[in-house]
Parts: sequence; C-alpha cells; structure tokens
Amino acid sequence: MRGLMVSLESPEIQNLLSEVEQRIVENLKKGNEFLNGSVDYLFSSRGKMLRPLLLLIGSEAGKKRDRGEILNLAAAIETLHVATLIHDDVIDESEMRRGIQSIQSKYSKDYAVYMGDFLLSRAFLILSELDIPRELTLSLAKAVSRICTGEIRQYSNRYNLNITPMEYLKIVSGKTAALFSMGLSSGAYICDADEEVVRKLGHIGYRLGLAFQLQDDLLDYMGDKELVGKEVRVDLLRGYYGLPVIHSLNGPCGKEIRDLLSDGVEEEDIDRVISLIIEGGSIEFTRDLVLRYRDKTGDMIKGLPDSPAKTLLYELLPRFFSRVN
Repeated sequence: MRGLMVSLESPEIQNLLSEVEQRIVENLKKGNEFLNGSVDYLFSSRGKMLRPLLLLIGSEAGKKRDRGEILNLAAAIETLHVATLIHDDVIDESEMRRGIQSIQSKYSKDYAVYMGDFLLSRAFLILSELDIPRELTLSLAKAVSRICTGEIRQYSNRYNLNITPMEYLKIVSGKTAALFSMGLSSGAYICDADEEVVRKLGHIGYRLGLAFQLQDDLLDYMGDKELVGKEVRVDLLRGYYGLPVIHSLNGPCGKEIRDLLSDGVEEEDIDRVISLIIEGGSIEFTRDLVLRYRDKTGDMIKGLPDSPAKTLLYELLPRFFSRVN
C-alpha cells in the first residue's frame, strides 16, 4: 500500500480504518449470532483506532504488500486491544467506555469476561490465517503477555504510596506502550521494511504509547466526564495512582497527600487531593515529561529514511500531543 496514504486528512486513511473495523465486526459475528447484539453495541461508539492507524503508517515504510493482509493484521491488533479494554473495565468496575456504558455495566461482569476471552481467541484466529512469519505472531503473543503482566503489576501496586515514577513508567511500558510499538513496527515488518527501520519504528511506537498513557493521567485529574468519556478520577478512589499522584507524594505537599491517601481517599477528599497535586507542581511535571517525549519522538522520526511513513508520522505528532498543549 506504499504511497496510497499521502496525508492523515486523505479519505483513503479513514476508509481503510473503517474497513478494519468492518473486518473486526464481521469476524466476531461470524457464526456467533448470540453475540451479534453485544458486538454491534461494542462498536457503536468508535474508538480512536490508533493502533491500526500506526500499523497502516508503518506499512508505508516498506515495500508494497497485499492490502488484505495488512488490514487483517490491523484488525487482529485492534481486536486484541478491545479485548484488554473489556477486561480492564471488569477489574476497574468502570461504568463508561468511549462515552457509552461499558460491556460489564450493560451486560454483567461474567458476560464481559467471556466476551473479552472470545475476542482474544478471535484475534489469534485472524493471525493464524495470515501468511506472516512465525516471528511476528510470536512477537504479538509476547506483547499480550506484557500487557497482562503490566496489568497484574498495576493491580499489585494499588494503594502503594511508595511506588516511584520509574517503577510506574515500567508498568505503563508493558500495559500501554506494547501494542503501540507492535502496531508501528509490525506494519513495517510485514511489508519487508529494512530491519533497522523496523527497530526504530518500534522505539517510536513505544515512546508514543508512554506519552499517550501520561496524557490520560493528566485528563483523569484535570478533565471532565464528557471530555474523557469515562469516569473521571475514579482511579484515585480505587487506589490506582497515575504519575501526577506518584510524583506529588515526594513533593512539597507530599505529607498531606499521603495522610489523605493512607487509608484510602474518600469522595469528599478528592478535590483537596487534586488541589494539592496541582499546588505541588505535579501536573506541570507530568505535562513537561509528555512534551519531552514529544520532542524526543520528533528527533527519532527525523532519523528515519525518507518515506511516506516518515511524512505521516511528522503529521501525526502534533495531533497526538494536542491534548497537553
């Protein structure tokens, strides 16, 4: 597909992403009529489709390859991602996802667990039907393993007031950055891009994934329910601390924040905790870190050989980080 996607504004990209989503829905509904209602509901509110987009961009760094295989690989990666979201909502007891009721809230926790498992199985069935190297399938399986390990580590660190920013970033790198990295690099890999280019794209995707999670952290503590499409600040109540909280624990307001969080923060104390996080400079610290990731990612893109993928990544960069500007 090299050269077809000349700009993120081009109808071609939106058409390709729509086709990816259509392939996912058709695959999930095939022979499973009892799931059709929940599948239609699940995709009634379209997500950002960032991972398929990164895969499509990565494919522009390589040689021309069968369009169907690229779209099916994108469908498999997005299916893996959606499966993890369904399971996340069960664990977090989230009522909202993408601006609508989560699957666990609408259908029950039991149903959501089975549906998430079903999506995982369908994703690997898609992969099994593709003519791709075994190494790529293995890499995707390892990425899912890293996501699960990251989730376990995050759960194990609930209410942990001694976690460091570095430890948190390591958790995020497995939980969030893995599929960003795989999306961008596997698109190039499947299209026979140069090995060094595939490696560099993997690092770029990794940086983008970390930055994306940190932007989410900022929105969780500064946004509103309509803006982020999910329950705002609920992580604080459940002991999941993002980087602004973790950084603030050792800042000028750290003692009072620790006192408020030590026995599990109450709803009426959340506004005070957030005001202390802001007062201590932890929001600005997190924003500055995100912007450093942006600048570093820009430098890494600059080091890529000229290609449509490089052009598209340059175009994506300011949009990707627009939420913290």
